[in-house]
Amino acid sequence: MCCFRPIGAFGCAGRLRDAVLTLPAIVEEILGQASRRPQAVALEEVSGRRITYERLAHDVDAVTSGLVQRALRPGESVLFTIPPSIASITLILALVRVGATIVAADPRMGAAVFASRLNLVRPAWVMAESRVYTASSHPIARALLRVRGLELPDLAAIKARHVRVGPRLPGVPASVSLRELRSTHLSVQPHAPATDVRIVVFTSGTTAAPKAVVHDERSIGASMELLRDQLQLTAGDVVFSSELYLNVPALMAGARSVMTGFARVDPRRWLRQARTSGATVAFAVPSDMVRIVESAGGEGEKLPRGLRLVLLGSAPAHRQFLERLRAVVEPSTAVWSVYAMTEMLPVSAIAMNEKLATDASGDLVGHPFPGVRLRVAGDGELFVSGPNLFRGYMSEGDVNEHATGDLAALDGQGRVVILGRKKQMIIRGRDNIYPSLVESVVDSIPGVRRSCLCGYYDEARADERLVLVLEPAAGEDPAGLVRRVRSAIVAGATRIDANAFPDDIVVMQLPMDARSRKTDRAAVSHRLAQMIT
Repeated sequence: MCCFRPIGAFGCAGRLRDAVLTLPAIVEEILGQASRRPQAVALEEVSGRRITYERLAHDVDAVTSGLVQRALRPGESVLFTIPPSIASITLILALVRVGATIVAADPRMGAAVFASRLNLVRPAWVMAESRVYTASSHPIARALLRVRGLELPDLAAIKARHVRVGPRLPGVPASVSLRELRSTHLSVQPHAPATDVRIVVFTSGTTAAPKAVVHDERSIGASMELLRDQLQLTAGDVVFSSELYLNVPALMAGARSVMTGFARVDPRRWLRQARTSGATVAFAVPSDMVRIVESAGGEGEKLPRGLRLVLLGSAPAHRQFLERLRAVVEPSTAVWSVYAMTEMLPVSAIAMNEKLATDASGDLVGHPFPGVRLRVAGDGELFVSGPNLFRGYMSEGDVNEHATGDLAALDGQGRVVILGRKKQMIIRGRDNIYPSLVESVVDSIPGVRRSCLCGYYDEARADERLVLVLEPAAGEDPAGLVRRVRSAIVAGATRIDANAFPDDIVVMQLPMDARSRKTDRAAVSHRLAQMIT
């Protein structure tokens, strides 16, 4: 089934037209669904709460008018920390209509990192849930969170105008509620689609050099239009995801978008809700999907029959995982791995069956999407450009292409093969070692759920020492797994070059980054350093 057609994948993809929809035009297209399908469900939360297209359009009109009446001006920065929900999408659509700059920030990044980013944007408005205001400002709540190792930034202390989602709780600053905005009398007509709307998203990092990715109305518009068209979304689809970049294309098509939430995925609940919601398109990161696959396989069941397309993103999907996934999806369900980044969404994609049929030395991520341009520099780094490229990093000027930080090659069919991260490359002796290449091979060994290859400087050797960290699959004996992996490597049963053989193999749960849901390499290295010393 040709469900997802990046250019060249099937020879059937058209090119992205030059005149892409802008983000304000997309908002008007979404709200126009109210006249075409007024009683159709637009958004649904897993709690069961729903909103129709007609009600969504009414609420966005009211909230837009309410914000205008309260003097939110085009171009003002709004610090936005509300997780995916009916409330968040209502506010985002209204902010686009006003012409605000939306600064997306997750308070879970930590107080120090958050403060460094706040200094970069200096917002005029803050929008957050009441419970987050309380958790981040109330002394008792802060003390309880600190015991659990979490310190949220004090949102209430930010000198800005505040909008809250939820009731007035202890620690919530003087603010207007979303309920009040929804009740605004439409005495002020909503603005016409604004120009130069911007969305700012922070990348992961440290306090030293915060990176604020700036997208404009054209780059975001190009991304949303590209995904809607390439996913072939229609009004009959039910999109099961909390990713905004899938929620918006779903609404553009008049589909129903079921938001799954950001909390750690409960695999049984995910399967049940995907089935009862009638999901036709679903998104998951591999670290979540592997648990869903384990749950489904353990119960002798498959993913819902109604799924026509499963999208995997945010992290590599290795062979062993895909083989297990293939066993629990119906033949009618297409599975695609999408390669993308905050600076440019999407870049390329590949079908599961195509990936499994290719014995590539690296992570095969497929053909580029229509309009996406690629360049591999002399040192092997991949550069990308196209209509969905971000404008640039805040305070650093505009860009014409983006250095991905990924080392890559193009195969004979023009498909992208990721060889590793430029910064993660380990130099031992005269050899360049790419952890992701080793990890993709180790992950295919039975009993390995995930792996992470780290290097640390050994003074006795005056060289790098390689440590392979294994996270075992459920029920695996750690000592037996180490023997199996070591035997496979030494016996040559794997495609690992001798120069990349690990010096040590350890077993532990691999920590995950809370936001990206990828292996937190810094945390792994920190734990290893503690073990070594």
